[in-house]
Amino acid sequence: MGAIFVYGIIIVMTADFEGQRIGEEVILVFRRHILTSVKGFCFFVLFAALAAQYAAANHAEAPRLMALDEAFAGVDETNIESMFALVHELGFDYIMNSQALWGCYPTVSSLNIAELWRPQNAQIVTVLRYHWDGHVRRLEES
Repeated sequence: MGAIFVYGIIIVMTADFEGQRIGEEVILVFRRHILTSVKGFCFFVLFAALAAQYAAANHAEAPRLMALDEAFAGVDETNIESMFALVHELGFDYIMNSQALWGCYPTVSSLNIAELWRPQNAQIVTVLRYHWDGHVRRLEES
């Protein structure tokens, strides 16, 4: 058990986000996704706080929306895959943007991707749409 994992469990077990205890379910999710980086742990705390807020709202039918700009910047590839698994396990609907991130990981069963493409300083930007089915990323026809 790494120091980050032990530290993370201590933080999560004692965390209180706006009066909402995080609870055993999120701790179990954290244990399944042992994060080996400090940045990965920071995202976990962010996700735990967001999950607690959605749980406190007590509206199961509402979307559990999250948006990240430059998603998972500075997190290594192995932990990025764990982050996506964590996002899905916590049931978030999400919008993420990144210069390099595609989200095509086995832990992501389905994903719609929009790439903004501007060829060699052209004055137009084209939106290329892809779909990831959990195995293959395919360019969609317009």
